[in-house]
Amino acid sequence: MELRDPALEQPLPGWGRADCDAAGDNVKGRVTWDSQGLTQLTAEHVRLRIYLQRPNAGSATPVLYGWETGTITLVRPEASALQVEGQLAPAGLGVAHPHFSWRYQHAAGRAQAAYEVQVASSQSLLDAGTPDMWDTGVVASAATSTIYAGQPLGDNEMYFWRVRVRDTEGVWSEAW
Repeated sequence: MELRDPALEQPLPGWGRADCDAAGDNVKGRVTWDSQGLTQLTAEHVRLRIYLQRPNAGSATPVLYGWETGTITLVRPEASALQVEGQLAPAGLGVAHPHFSWRYQHAAGRAQAAYEVQVASSQSLLDAGTPDMWDTGVVASAATSTIYAGQPLGDNEMYFWRVRVRDTEGVWSEAW
């Protein structure tokens, strides 16, 4: 058993397999690393990894003999370069169904699996999560653009929009 850094896939110093006191046959027993328990771990997230071993080469059923945890650094996707009709801060578009687009980025290289776009008549409505003009809901798609399909947009009015994106592991971007 050991605790691993998921980004490097290396044991954390002091939390490696050699530092671990064996749990023995009792998986309910307390596992420690040089007398340190998980309460001394300063990581926010841990992953439980289970190792299985067959009693002998001819045995078909593995027996649980140990488990391992590792820290997980949650890597979130990002949506940036938000544009309406190909412009970063458009004014006076006069388009009834504008085209919204964004750039999807993920530090771990995961693809986009879903998005949600919201449009409101005021920043306060948008910030409150109550868009009064349009909310796509969660759209399962790798597309990085969509066509507005909400309430009719008024001439000479200002609207506010945001997008959030989800990766293939189900992790959403941190902020809209």
